[in-house]
Amino acid sequence: MTENRKAAVLGAFVADALSLGVHWVYNTRVIDKKFGRVEKYYDPLTSYHKGKKAGDFTHYGDQMLVLLESVQSGGGFDAGRFAETWRTFFADYGGYFDKATKTTLENMDAGKGLTESGSDSDDLAGASRLAPLVFFYHNDLDTLVHASRAQFLPY
Repeated sequence: MTENRKAAVLGAFVADALSLGVHWVYNTRVIDKKFGRVEKYYDPLTSYHKGKKAGDFTHYGDQMLVLLESVQSGGGFDAGRFAETWRTFFADYGGYFDKATKTTLENMDAGKGLTESGSDSDDLAGASRLAPLVFFYHNDLDTLVHASRAQFLPY
C-alpha cells in the first residue's frame, strides 16, 4: 500500500512536469500540431515559464514540492509552517507568479494574518498540490479534509 501512495505522489510530479511544455496553451489544435499526445517532457511553449526547461515543474509542481517538504520535515501538516515555508520559497523564486501568489505575498508582507492573507482567486494551485497530504493522511479522512482545506490559506 505504501508503494501505491508513493507512486501516486510521484505520478503527480511527473504529470506536472509533463504539462510544463503545453502549460498556458489553450488552443488544443496548437497542442495537437506541435506536440500530439504529450508523452515526454518539453520546454515550455509560452513565455510564462521563463528559465524552465523540459522536465522542470510548473509553479504548481513547485508548490506541491514545498508542501511535501513541509509535511515531511514536520511529521505532518501545520498551516503556519507551510505558510512560512511557502513564503520563503517564493522570496527568491525565478518562476511564474500568478495573481493569486502575488496577492497572497502582498497580503503577508502587509502584515495580514494567515487566514486573511490568502487570495480570493479561483486558481487551482491548492487542489494541484494535494498529493502529499493524501499520502500522509490516507487513513484519517477527517484530518485529510482539514489539512486539505487549511493548505489553501496561504494561497
